[in-house]
Amino acid sequence: MAALDNDSDSELELEEKQFTIGAHAFQVHVVGELPLETLFALESKRDEISGQRAWPGSLLLAAEISARPALVADRAVVELGAGAGLCAMVAARCGARMTAATDGDDRCLDLLTRNVAANGLDGVVTVSKCFWGRDAPPVGDLVLAGDVLYKRALVEPFLDALEAALAPGGRALLCHLPRAGVSHEVVEAALRAREAAGGPALAAVRAPASAEFGDDCTADDAAAARVYELCLPAADDDADARRSRFAVRVSNLANRVDLSAVQNLFRGCGVALVYRSGPREAVVCLHDESGVGRALRLDGSVVRATAIAVTRMNTGEAGEP
Repeated sequence: MAALDNDSDSELELEEKQFTIGAHAFQVHVVGELPLETLFALESKRDEISGQRAWPGSLLLAAEISARPALVADRAVVELGAGAGLCAMVAARCGARMTAATDGDDRCLDLLTRNVAANGLDGVVTVSKCFWGRDAPPVGDLVLAGDVLYKRALVEPFLDALEAALAPGGRALLCHLPRAGVSHEVVEAALRAREAAGGPALAAVRAPASAEFGDDCTADDAAAARVYELCLPAADDDADARRSRFAVRVSNLANRVDLSAVQNLFRGCGVALVYRSGPREAVVCLHDESGVGRALRLDGSVVRATAIAVTRMNTGEAGEP
């Protein structure tokens, strides 16, 4: 997945690879091995090729889905940072009701569309752009992401996209290998902070299903990987009604502001739940009327150099995060 803009016209040579994942065979096009001088040139121009490779975390997550098809059966599945699209394609083959593969890089989307068609899944797996922090993702009850956190700066935008994509009662699976300062400790701390702010709960952290894919995913890669399983509770009508009575909308948030910053601003108001309702908007649910009054007085406060707007929500508007 390439989550940063790139304006490069670099010509990258693609190669065709065959992957067998459980009982499923796939033919995908990926960027071939590059000489060092080409890699240095790409780095100097801040060019991103990450989404055009088959990375170990994606392969391991695809293998996990193949080994446990009940994870995706009859579910609406969204893959974030799909890259070559292997997780989405495996999900489709394993009985997903709907499968959407998303990525933030235009060249990667072209490659992804090509891979979907090459494997007979055109019209079964939909391909769409989701640049984290800018584009709204499709919503599903299972969100997948494999090996997408290769830079520290991607953690919060990714978690924003994950929260926006996950339907109430849904589950998310992230397969991560430590990369460029994004250790397992960093990932788990970020997930725990989101949970504390009313985001999905971190239900489990485990080793992935055993699988090897030669040089594309070695035994050492598999040993370093962890699967993070997140769950979002199903909507509760009574809880929805209570939230609706004492809720405010926070709009005009700066791009990529994480929910913990919003929670910190309203910490003196008796916060019950914070959730994102749009790319630059959040809903803060409070315990009582006095909390709403204190929250409304924060209208015009500055968060990350941007003045926010705080308005009361009407009953029924704040029902479902």
